[in-house]
Amino acid sequence: MEGMTPVSALLHSATLVTAGTILVSRFILLLCYAGDMFLLATLLFLLTVLLAAFIASGYNDIKRIIAYSTTVHIGLASLASYACSSVTLIHLVSHG
Repeated sequence: MEGMTPVSALLHSATLVTAGTILVSRFILLLCYAGDMFLLATLLFLLTVLLAAFIASGYNDIKRIIAYSTTVHIGLASLASYACSSVTLIHLVSHG
């Protein structure tokens, strides 16, 4: 079986992660009432953004830089979903 090309892998991962971000945005009220899980999810999104930005700064390959910048963008959209989930949903759907 032939493996995926880097571009199609990037598209598939961006689609799946965007779908996960939309799912988190839809269930934001459940996370708000979950107590410590809200804080844990926020810290994980923030860690993802910082780590992906740090890793992207070390590459010279444009495909990898774009892949990590997509990860940073979706992580920031996930963080923004806690402030205003309807705006985040509109933003993600318009990019989809």
